[in-house]
Order: sequence, then structure tokens, then C-alpha cells
Amino acid sequence: MNLRIAPQCADLQIVERKDRPDISDIFNQIYARYSVYGAGLVLTTGEVAFTCKKEDKPMKGYYFAGTQQTYIQGIGAGPWNMQYLAGFLAESDHADTAQAIGEHMLNTFQVNPDWAQRQQNLTAETSKVVSETHEHISRVINDTYWNRQGVMDEIDRRRSNAILGVVDVVDEKYGKEYKVENSSNYYWIDHRGNIVGTDTYTIPSIDFRELILLP
Repeated sequence: MNLRIAPQCADLQIVERKDRPDISDIFNQIYARYSVYGAGLVLTTGEVAFTCKKEDKPMKGYYFAGTQQTYIQGIGAGPWNMQYLAGFLAESDHADTAQAIGEHMLNTFQVNPDWAQRQQNLTAETSKVVSETHEHISRVINDTYWNRQGVMDEIDRRRSNAILGVVDVVDEKYGKEYKVENSSNYYWIDHRGNIVGTDTYTIPSIDFRELILLP
């Protein structure tokens, strides 16, 4: 992973790295259903989340990898290869979008049946394995460190706001967020940055525009 990412990133920092035997077990059960007599496949999986900088821009990245070992009866371990490698590297503000695109690619990937027929004569079995394994990889990516961290950050934000008696509002015109006292139902801002709260949906004056109240 470092060899792929290092040339693109400076200040590479691993924030989470772990094996995923829980996912390996699921994959190996799928392989066992479609194995042929005298030969089998064993998959080992893991994931890593990291940060770095590219052209002084903060980046977030994530990769899931699965290495496959072939075992042949009477011979033992056979060929080894990197069967699965999925992930993303994106600017921090766009990491969620990059992850969503990766999930969509995995969920919509299909084996061309004509190609599979010519290559292996195992069209149905190949398609089933690909479909099931990609479904599980998609679930893994959906539960990445960054997603879990985002959930925890959101929980911390709401807890902190409740303690401090404030709420978060967003000025959609400039994309700027503010914390304001939780004492009104609606909030407004003028061109000077003055924020006013109202109990009813009534604009204080034509100089004000509405602020969006976050959950």
C-alpha cells in the first residue's frame, strides 16, 4: 500500500490498520460452495485508513485488500495473488463522495457472461462468486474508519451542543457554519454578519437571509 500511495502523498499517517478475519471467513465460505474437487481457495483480508497531504491539501484514504492462496490436494499451497484491492484517496472534504462512488462501482460491477464462458466455462459459478464477494466488500467499505469517525463526531457535536445550550446553523450563501444560542426557532444573518433569532418564520428586515438549522 505504501508503494502505491507514498509517491502521491506527503506526511503519510496511518490512523487505523487491522486484519479482517470476520470478512475472510465469509469469503471463504462462499469459495467453499463453488470449489472443485482437489483444489480450494483461501482468502485473507485487511484494511487501512490513512491521512496525508497532496500539494499541501489534506487528504483522506482507505483501502481494503484481499490476498488469495490456492491449495491443491497432494501438493499444498499453490499460486498467491492480490484478488481484491478497493478503496479511495481524496481531498478530506470529498472523502464521503469518493467512498460513495467506490461503493456504487462495486454494487454495479458484473462479469461479462460471454467472456467468462470463453475463459473458464464456469459462467454461473463465476458470476455468483463475484456478485456475493463484491456485495460484502461494499459493506466493508461502507463501515470504514472514516464513516465510523463521522458518526462519533456527530454524536460528540450534538452532546456538546446540548451541554452548552447552543445549536449549529449554516449560511448556505457562503457555506459557513455558526454556533448560536439555542433560544429561537429560526435564525437570520445580514451582510454585516449580525445574527438574529425569531420564534416565527418572520424575516427581521430585507437585509437578512435565513440560516439553515442543523439537526
